[in-house]
Amino acid sequence: MESVKIAVEKDATGFPLCPACKKPTKRSPGAASQTLMYFPPIIDENGINTNPDRNWRTEQWTCLECGKTYIYETNGDEERIR
Repeated sequence: MESVKIAVEKDATGFPLCPACKKPTKRSPGAASQTLMYFPPIIDENGINTNPDRNWRTEQWTCLECGKTYIYETNGDEERIR
């Protein structure tokens, strides 16, 4: 599977669309994993956390419309599909 990052398009419920057929279709979950490192907050003099949570959740999905499998990744602030 190629590792090109694709912008995440979402359906009306906020769930990512299949990157191949772009349809809000039925999908089947596959493997999922999440990093579980603790990132203690480090607050600077302006009250900004300079050590944000960098854990990622990775989910594999198969679109039941076109049969393509894709990977969805998020860390809460950023998300991507490949």
